[in-house]
Amino acid sequence: MAGKFILAVFAVVALFVQSTTAVTYTVGDNLGWTVPPSPNTYPSWASPITFRVGDILVFNFASGAHDVATVTKQAIDSCNTNSPITMQTIAPVAFSLNNIGEIHFICTFGSHCSLGQKFSINVTSAAPAPGAPSPPTTPVPAAPMPPTTTPMPPTTTPVPATPTPSVTPTTPAPESSSLPPSASTQPPMRMPGGPTVSPSASPNPSTTSPPGAATPPGSSSPSPTTTTPTPPNAPPPPSSATRSSLTVVGFMGTLMAIAMGLTL
Repeated sequence: MAGKFILAVFAVVALFVQSTTAVTYTVGDNLGWTVPPSPNTYPSWASPITFRVGDILVFNFASGAHDVATVTKQAIDSCNTNSPITMQTIAPVAFSLNNIGEIHFICTFGSHCSLGQKFSINVTSAAPAPGAPSPPTTPVPAAPMPPTTTPMPPTTTPVPATPTPSVTPTTPAPESSSLPPSASTQPPMRMPGGPTVSPSASPNPSTTSPPGAATPPGSSSPSPTTTTPTPPNAPPPPSSATRSSLTVVGFMGTLMAIAMGLTL
């Protein structure tokens, strides 16, 4: 029921639009429909006009002196008036253009067709009216499309965390034993009855090898001897003559000590 109502409304609207856009033309304008002064009068009048479906042609003529007939293409070319398609004899005639295509008009009186009372037109489709409503359409619900995207499984393999090794505190190595005091750090010796003598530096037992000791196999060279530097202010070592004098003085002091002991 609703569909029929919609179609009826659309038909009424279409007829209204067609009636408002249709154009009415008076054939020959002020001349009307009569024997023209020239055979090209009516073709020249119709040639610049675009005739559309729904337009109306008005033929003004004197009834009984002229008529309006539609004929075929062969009939208009030969002015054959024997078998017209349609004929109107009462003026004025309002001819509606209802179909697309060529339409040929003549007057069947006497030799009026041969004298130029004829013309042809070509009817085209009706022009669309501005703002004409389009036929209503029922929206068709779109069918839901199934999802086509398949989730991809993760491709990243987790990397196990590498444990960080703990740092073990390093125990400091024990310090090496200090070297024996050098001769420069020992106090000077005073001989009875003689000068003060500083002891000479003694060799380092850890770095001095005994005379005649063989070098262990596998060693390329003997270890270097460590020499204790002499302090800048130390007195020079005694010469050989001084050492001899010190020996004699010491021997005399020993004999004197023995003699004094025997006397007591």
